[in-house]
Amino acid sequence: MNSQQQNKDVPLIIYGAGGHGISVASLAHSCGYQVKYFIDSHNTGYLANIPIVSSLNEIIDIMPLNICIAIGDNVARENIFKSIKEQNRVIHFPSLISLSAQIGIYSHIEEGVIVMPNSVIGPRATIGKFCLINTLSCVSHDCTMKDFSSLAIGGMMAGGSSIGFRTSVGMNASLKEKITIENDCIIGANSFVNKNFSSNTIAYGSPAISVSQHENPIDNAP
Repeated sequence: MNSQQQNKDVPLIIYGAGGHGISVASLAHSCGYQVKYFIDSHNTGYLANIPIVSSLNEIIDIMPLNICIAIGDNVARENIFKSIKEQNRVIHFPSLISLSAQIGIYSHIEEGVIVMPNSVIGPRATIGKFCLINTLSCVSHDCTMKDFSSLAIGGMMAGGSSIGFRTSVGMNASLKEKITIENDCIIGANSFVNKNFSSNTIAYGSPAISVSQHENPIDNAP
């Protein structure tokens, strides 16, 4: 695993004050971070006794900033990242990795990744920026998750499989070994994927079959 420099003395700001946000706050505390604020334009008040502000512009008392984007939707998470980067401020995006997660040797984890409890990242796996690996999920040996992709609770990737930019693998869905799912795909819950899928595909079932394509495919993969 790569050794990103993470200054835990700098308070953490969490984007998103919903259910995923409080789960990420709990994870952050277990990793030794102090959560100072939530940012959420749709919520006000407090969450777990932590104040919620509507925008980053309201936070002027912390420099540099540690920010975690606790947004489950992959496209929304990328858009928020882009809006944050437009700020002329020193901002770090630490990866939050549960102490109960198992991380294999020679794996590589980029910035902004969230690895929830009791999940597994196998040897030589590569996890791109701002990926979400949810509770009880598994990214086996030699797998690849590209930036802003996600595994829901119980999602499984067998050895050598890969998912593309912003692709979402649903709850308890699994990929057979050496399967490739390209960019902006959605794999439904409880599906078993035993063949490759091209970009912008929505698929589900056991075995999974393509049921439709995105009406407005996203073509801006990095």
